[in-house]
Amino acid sequence: CLVGLLTNFAFYGLMFELSLFFQSVKGFTPLQAGLAFLPMTALVTVGNLVSGWLTAHYGARLPMVAGQAVAAVGYLALAGISGDTSYGAIVGPLLAAGFGTSLTVPSMTAAVLAHVERQRAGIASGVLNAARQIGGVIGVGAFGSLIAAHGGDLIGGMHLAQLAAGGALVLGCVISAI
Repeated sequence: CLVGLLTNFAFYGLMFELSLFFQSVKGFTPLQAGLAFLPMTALVTVGNLVSGWLTAHYGARLPMVAGQAVAAVGYLALAGISGDTSYGAIVGPLLAAGFGTSLTVPSMTAAVLAHVERQRAGIASGVLNAARQIGGVIGVGAFGSLIAAHGGDLIGGMHLAQLAAGGALVLGCVISAI
């Protein structure tokens, strides 16, 4: 459940801050900003399928650790973007973040459900979903606060937020490995 919280902290914080970045810095319309996430979203479908296969063959630990590591690389790479960074240079880290997250989530869900009695699966699923939602709320709030703390300097706040997201996912890797 902690891994779910950390994963959503990073993911929804990213969606929030990059939406602001695409519109405020890059000058995208809201529709263009939404479409800018399309490559990442498409790769999430592939990652979910790969995660299911990996989990079935190797257990939940491998895709959880690998997924968070790949996502952390994406988030940390995004910590170096600026207003001059082309969209093409942003897509690679976005793909890593999306693919890594999609490797993590199905295996994480399987791990939680595998460790409870069958009649408590609904409760376990609810606790995991609550933890993930809390992580998303904290991520959006924390990332927004980091931007505000920089006097509205979106880029400076984003850099700190991406470092925090990468750090959260590295912590998630350690938790998953243990």
